Amino acid sequence: MIIKLSKQLLLAFILTKSVAYANDSSNWDALSQEQQEIFTPLKDTWDTIPEKRKQKLILRSRLWQDISPEKKERIKARINKLKNMSPEQRQIFRDKIERFQNFSPEKRQRLLNRRQWFRSLPDSQQQQLRQQWRRSGQ
Repeated sequence: MIIKLSKQLLLAFILTKSVAYANDSSNWDALSQEQQEIFTPLKDTWDTIPEKRKQKLILRSRLWQDISPEKKERIKARINKLKNMSPEQRQIFRDKIERFQNFSPEKRQRLLNRRQWFRSLPDSQQQQLRQQWRRSGQ
């Protein structure tokens, strides 16, 4: 019984270490070629990204293969936009995301539906509405 438990613990330890080694994302060179391609906009700042965030990025990168080319381009543009933000702008962005995630599922869905509706409008109408919202917000 003790030997069987010891073997199981040893196997669990080995598997845990193997997974940790395989997922080592602390070093840019440890990423696969495809992951480096995906994260190219983050290459210069990769070492400053917290390990937990890197792991999330890597997990999401595995979904990358199933995404359409159009959506991939939109995502790349967003990453570049985020990269070019100042630290203050990034913090504001993160705060907005956190606030959104704390909304009830119903409120999140309503906001997503409104966003989809807005994006379905012609560019001229979107611009017109943005101007109205800016004026009303002052």
